[in-house]
Amino acid sequence: MFQNGLFDVIFHQHFSYFNLYSIKKLFQQYQLFINHVEKIPTQGGSLRIYISRDKREDNTVNQILNEEQEFKLYELKTYRQFSINILQLKSKTLELLKELKSKNKRIVGYGAPGKAANYLNYFGIGTNYLDALVDISPTKQGKYFPNTGLKIYSLEYLEKKTVDYIFILAWNYADSIIENLAYLKKKNVNFIISFPQLKIIKIGDSTKLGYI
Repeated sequence: MFQNGLFDVIFHQHFSYFNLYSIKKLFQQYQLFINHVEKIPTQGGSLRIYISRDKREDNTVNQILNEEQEFKLYELKTYRQFSINILQLKSKTLELLKELKSKNKRIVGYGAPGKAANYLNYFGIGTNYLDALVDISPTKQGKYFPNTGLKIYSLEYLEKKTVDYIFILAWNYADSIIENLAYLKKKNVNFIISFPQLKIIKIGDSTKLGYI
């Protein structure tokens, strides 16, 4: 999360975060022990921990604790740098969008998850840069995304309208989104993603972003 600048996942459903060191300290107060830890790719990177009343700690616990130490997760400067990285990403993203709009390119956002509300509103992205949003969920279609003025359409929008770029806001599904929209290759549509880094991807390119 910190390495990739994933600030958009911090919202009301994911309000608090624990590194392994802090959660271990918390559990110890209640005579609970972490015995095994797994790294999973959910939301850009999460930990799955196994706890019990008995201490049967395996080597995964120290391994993750050592990694946290290497990443300097216990130092304030790491979080200050996290903030700086977000501001740099904002600058680069707006610069790219301004350049594309100056060339009269039509840009549509793909996905209307909670994380996109953080992303779009903090970056100041709405109808000034995007022409619309599309989402596969019927419950979101026909509605407007908070504070952006952007209406949400079904995927049929991408076939009926001229679209030059699709900005993937549901970045954790980027691989499958690009694969499922391969039929748009005939329209010469490109994709924009922000994480793990800002880049433009052409349909047919091998992304292998590894998100789920």
